[in-house]
Amino acid sequence: MGDRYISINTKLSNIIREMTTDELVSAAARRGYNLRNDAVVIDAIADLRAGRIDDAIIALDREFAPKFMDSSAAEHAYQAAMQEKRGRP
Repeated sequence: MGDRYISINTKLSNIIREMTTDELVSAAARRGYNLRNDAVVIDAIADLRAGRIDDAIIALDREFAPKFMDSSAAEHAYQAAMQEKRGRP
C-alpha cells in the first residue's frame, strides 16, 4: 500500500489552553527560560489560556525584551511616530 497522510488543523491557542502550567513552564525551560516563579509569566499563561494571545505576548515582550529602557524613551518614540504620521518632520 502507498503512503497515507493525515492533516490536522487547530489553533495554537487551543493547544496551549489544554496544557498545564507545569507543561508550559517545562516547554519554556527547554528553550532556555527559567520561568518558575515569575508573576509576569504566570499572568501570561492565564492570558494564553483565556485566548488573549496578544496580551500575553505584549506582557512577555515588555518583561524580557523591552524596546525602550525607560518611559521617556518610549514617550519620545511615540511623539516621533505621531509626528511622522501627521506628515511633520
